[in-house]
Parts: sequence; structure tokens; C-alpha cells
Amino acid sequence: MAKRREADQCEIIVCRAGNEHVGFFKDSIEEVVMIAKMAALPETPPWFAGVLTLRGDPIPVIDLLARIERRERKTSTSDLILVCQSDKRRVGLIVQEVHEIAEISSDAILDPPAEIPHAQYLIGIVTTEENTIQLFSISRLVSLSDLPEDIE
Repeated sequence: MAKRREADQCEIIVCRAGNEHVGFFKDSIEEVVMIAKMAALPETPPWFAGVLTLRGDPIPVIDLLARIERRERKTSTSDLILVCQSDKRRVGLIVQEVHEIAEISSDAILDPPAEIPHAQYLIGIVTTEENTIQLFSISRLVSLSDLPEDIE
């Protein structure tokens, strides 16, 4: 795996989706909320959990584990929703747990191996003493998830 060039520090939010540890750059996460009832929409992909109304704003929600596994899954009352800003829209991502905010050197972010097929939203891998963290791009994840365009 090739290392990235910059040596800046960055903060990532480390979460658990099923048995996988995943990370997102902290500056793209607005808040973390408890799972709540969502409105289902017809003819959506299995990873589209529904629309969450948060303080009067409709937010499309992706179940991250269902997206990774490419199949529908029942949410749990212990699940959490990361409310994120992706380009010009807010979206929610369901995760099972939020572990920590980790400060890492950008040198520690390895490129995904080119010879191994991987999702286009996987932008890097970070290995710590405890875990291997898959670093995801929220904007790529959203653009590749076939979400309904206009939700109001």
C-alpha cells in the first residue's frame, strides 16, 4: 500500500458498522443522534433506511452496514445516526457504535490496495494497535447510494 504525501494531522470519527471499524473525517459530521422512527419510501435500495425528520428538516438516511453488505437489515434501538453534510445536502448514516474521535497523521492513511477490488467510497485504511479502520468518503458514499433526489 502506498502512503499519502501530506503530513498534516486530521481528526476522524471512528464507528462500528457490524464487525467493521469505519472512519469519517470529523469536519463532515454535524452531530450524532439516537435512532428514531423514519418514513419509508417505495422503490428505494435496501440500504436506504428512510427519511428522518430532525428538528423539522427531512434527512435521507443510509444504513451503513446494509450498504457495505448490499442487503437489507433490521435496525436496532441501540443504533445511532451520524448527521453529515455531503456536498449540498444533509444525510444520515446509521452505525452501531461511535468509538472515538481519533487524531491521526495523514501519513498514517494508506491508500486502498489497487489490486484488491473495493468500494469507490473507501478512500483509505488506518491501522492502529487495536483495529484496522476503513476510511470512507461521505460524498462518494452518498453519490453511489442511489438516494432519492428531492426529499421534502
